Amino acid sequence: QVKKEFTLVGHTAGVECLAISPDGRMLVSGDDAACVLLWNLATGERVQTISCPFNGAISAVIWVQLRESNDLCFVFGCADGSLHLYRRYGSKTTFEFVFVIGEAHQGPVEDLAFDALHHRVASVGGGHPQVWKLSSQGILDPLVQSPPQSNKIARNISFFEGGCNVLVSYLESHEISCFTIEPWNLKWTRSVASRIGFSTLCGSNGVTMFISNLVDGIDEYRLPDLEKIKAFPHAIKSNFPLRVVTAFREGWLVSGGDSGFARLFDRRTGRLLQLLEHPNTSMTS
Repeated sequence: QVKKEFTLVGHTAGVECLAISPDGRMLVSGDDAACVLLWNLATGERVQTISCPFNGAISAVIWVQLRESNDLCFVFGCADGSLHLYRRYGSKTTFEFVFVIGEAHQGPVEDLAFDALHHRVASVGGGHPQVWKLSSQGILDPLVQSPPQSNKIARNISFFEGGCNVLVSYLESHEISCFTIEPWNLKWTRSVASRIGFSTLCGSNGVTMFISNLVDGIDEYRLPDLEKIKAFPHAIKSNFPLRVVTAFREGWLVSGGDSGFARLFDRRTGRLLQLLEHPNTSMTS
């Protein structure tokens, strides 16, 4: 069984996003009060707080790697559509501001992805995707000069097929679109049976997608044909998009809950393994 190691206390508003560093030693989390918190996962200690009161809620965060550098870096997106990059130089204990782009999206940044092979960051928000070239200094330059605009809610973005393409999932339309990056072009658009509250790829092979369907649980699809191959059923009391991630060498599937707990599934069998309780909370996203 999974046992609670720490309760990380410090956020004053709902936590919107979090990510564990590649070395497994740090956690970065962002909240509705426009604060980013950095945590030491060995001790549970909060090591830094970054405040962005003029940019709104922190809506997405991801760790990135610069070329020819071992420095830890992360990018976060905000409700005003801005993207921010922070870096921890050498042996320093705190992260420093490096770069911000104020109008990356005309709406909240919904999701971020990182391609370590090509050193690119993908973002989605305001109905459109964008792919950014990440320089060795931590500067983000857009690769898509005229990204496709849509009135649909673009919910998630993932790199696909070795980083040559990106997949964009749309909430209400049930659609998933695949775009080639260079040159930018719509490769295909396909639909699933349900709305898409949250989608994520299985990282090791990139050919499996998990979708929180906002109706009765999580569905697993095979790419690129989007054939449904498995269901992870659970009751849904609140129609709220819940995050889904894989863990433990992708043998586990973890989903947020709508009543103060998270769910832990066996990814291969679909069996519910454990409910991870979070006392005194109402929703685990």
